[in-house]
Amino acid sequence: MDNKWVNAFYADYTFEVDFFLSGNEETIIQSLKNIYIQQAAINTSMEKLKVLDTETGGREALRLADEVAGKGWFSLLLVEQLSYQSYIPTYIIEAICFVSQLNENHLRKIIKHRAEEGLFIDEKLSELYTFLSDEPEEDYSFTEIVNYFYDLNKNDQFFQLYNVYTQYMEN
Repeated sequence: MDNKWVNAFYADYTFEVDFFLSGNEETIIQSLKNIYIQQAAINTSMEKLKVLDTETGGREALRLADEVAGKGWFSLLLVEQLSYQSYIPTYIIEAICFVSQLNENHLRKIIKHRAEEGLFIDEKLSELYTFLSDEPEEDYSFTEIVNYFYDLNKNDQFFQLYNVYTQYMEN
């Protein structure tokens, strides 16, 4: 059945493993202090999470969710540690773009927020944040703003969202 209102989005593994494999080991490590009391347990888990593969790190992320914290509780602990540097697995980005009414105004605000959050890490982003704060929005096209952001920070996760967004806009 072909229905433009329904679509399925699949993970390669489970959310916890995909979240880990998306480059979020530090987010998971930050949550350990809310799971364990003993430093030895934190250290053991941290060592496994620093091995960036499915077999060791991915398995540890899943173990934390399944055996230690519970999947729902673990997700809540992760949410507390999210930052603008956290990477959202692709299938979740795709689902968000499918169900949302994202538009260029939303994406412009996302760029401004990400530039503001990144000021403390990369002073190049202060140029972009100042630009977006000082210039009237109608003076520059959305494409010019995206290109400017790309030139400053081409590895930002925004571009994963933007690429999926543009695919949905084309269809």
